[in-house]
Amino acid sequence: MKFSKKLLSYAGEYLVAARLSLMGYLAVITPKGAPEVDILVYDVERGRARSLQVKTVRQDAVHLGVKAVKDDIDKVLGEWVRSPYVIVYIPNDDWRNAEFYVVPPRDVRELAKKVYFEWLNKSSHKKPCEELEKTPQQLVINVKDLKDYKERWSNLWMD
Repeated sequence: MKFSKKLLSYAGEYLVAARLSLMGYLAVITPKGAPEVDILVYDVERGRARSLQVKTVRQDAVHLGVKAVKDDIDKVLGEWVRSPYVIVYIPNDDWRNAEFYVVPPRDVRELAKKVYFEWLNKSSHKKPCEELEKTPQQLVINVKDLKDYKERWSNLWMD
């Protein structure tokens, strides 16, 4: 079954909330449109709470939902990425094979910068690099760069 982007997004949030609940956390999905927070998670044993950003994808790139130019990339990422990201990769729209990648905010920022500078330094651009540096680009991270974060739920508590 082919899911719409919106349904895929909702499914990812519910899959993450279910996984966290099964691990003994209290997980609450926030109302749609809540800025920067998809799930609130509470560790009952330790008395700690955390907000999470969930990105659900079926392709190999995770769009962070923000654009930046070269000179502002650190500022934009610093303002935009404050919470851990749980990236849910659902290949072929088969939720039974969903993969979960738990990425601390500083690593999300570094991975996005890595992809941006790899793109910027490609030799195949038709425009001069100086012009590209001043054009806002969508910030993304690649699923292939996330293998070290697979099922790393302890990363939820890292900054």
